Amino acid sequence: MINDTWAQLTPADSTQYCLEHRILATEGVFDNYRNTRYYEKPYQRRNRVSFTIAKTIYNEDMTNRINFLSRKNREDPWTGY
Repeated sequence: MINDTWAQLTPADSTQYCLEHRILATEGVFDNYRNTRYYEKPYQRRNRVSFTIAKTIYNEDMTNRINFLSRKNREDPWTGY
């Protein structure tokens, strides 16, 4: 007799798998696996690392800009118009 574990899953198990998948995705485990499946040439690795650094800096700047613009208790810079 074949032991099919997928057929025996309950909805609670499905919720736990979704939670585990989300945690692993946010920690970057899947990205790390995708990047290390095949050999990465040195120039490709340099390009990937520099792009990741640039993207991180850009995202941080955009987050700071959005947080600044979404503040409610700041003085109106365009008084008189």
